[in-house]
Amino acid sequence: MEWLDISHLNLRTLIIPRHCKIRYLKANDNHLDKVFIRANSLETLFLERNNLSSWIVPPPGTTFTHMLTLSLSFNRIPYLPKNALAYYPQLQHLDISQNVLANLSTQSFPIIGMQIRSINMSHNKLSRFVHPILPSLLLLDLSNNALEGLDSYLLAGLPLLQHFYLKSNVGLFSKCSGISQCWIMSLNQLGNLIDLDISDCNLEWQPDLSSFQAMRKLDLSRNRLSSLDGALLPRNLYFLDVSENLIHYLFNDTCMKNSELREMDISRNPLICHCTLLQIIQWIPNDAYSTSTNDYLYYCFSGSWQYPLRNYLDNATACLSTRSVWFSALFTIICCILAITIILAVFIFVANSNRMSHCGECLLFAYKPLRTSDTSFAVQI
Repeated sequence: MEWLDISHLNLRTLIIPRHCKIRYLKANDNHLDKVFIRANSLETLFLERNNLSSWIVPPPGTTFTHMLTLSLSFNRIPYLPKNALAYYPQLQHLDISQNVLANLSTQSFPIIGMQIRSINMSHNKLSRFVHPILPSLLLLDLSNNALEGLDSYLLAGLPLLQHFYLKSNVGLFSKCSGISQCWIMSLNQLGNLIDLDISDCNLEWQPDLSSFQAMRKLDLSRNRLSSLDGALLPRNLYFLDVSENLIHYLFNDTCMKNSELREMDISRNPLICHCTLLQIIQWIPNDAYSTSTNDYLYYCFSGSWQYPLRNYLDNATACLSTRSVWFSALFTIICCILAITIILAVFIFVANSNRMSHCGECLLFAYKPLRTSDTSFAVQI
């Protein structure tokens, strides 16, 4: 027998003897609190939703050399002991989510030789995560923990990581005094990152992720962002979630327009009604944007008034480009200068004409030539 499913049997103790050649074992939804596995032929082991309170350590002299998948989710395991994963040298997928993990030994992971590809430690109580060197790891889920930051050395040891989930770690940025002095600056070591989730982490500023060429999905929802800058987004991003933030304005929306962005969720944000919002229509799904029942999801403010976003955008006009505004302003300035010049020229011309006329009249009455008879009379005297 190589496959065995003994789920939902109210088992409390599980013993697999050494001579058993089983490869696949599923014992979910029992009441297991004691597990003794001596067989090293197992490749897949599911012990989900039980009462386990400690990590499964084989007896001396036994190593699970064939184990590829291990799932211990929904148990009561509080910590990973020293060399916890050294007994699983070929492990590919580990799920220890929904436990009460509060501590990881710095030696829980072997220094070299680990070929694990995915680790799920979400919904635990971890305040920090050690920095093992896992050159083959593709997925790391640390969501719903109590992380207060990450060690930059951790990211340096994960060169192939593609999926990184950190949502609902509300203190994740609590020790960052600014973006320049924050662990997130070391994210640039993850050049293969495709999917990043840092939602619900009390993030107050938008990180610069423009250098991530491979990133396709980014979740920044349920944070405290006050604006969205398109220049800080990955150019090849397909999906962006910035819902439930405090976003008022969009900046550098041209960068978003020229990117590969296909869908964006910007619902539940106090947007300011502005022509730049016209750009986002192409990224909001039609069913979410057009349905009248979703007006409370998408809205904008103008003064003290709140408008359904679709009503505002249906009547808004496109923004003038910066170049058009510049040329318009320049043209207006030139016209004003010409008008002022013409007015001054006319004024000067009229003033000079009046002056010449006045001088002519003065000369006409001031000088009166004598008649010849008058001149002769004067000489005789």
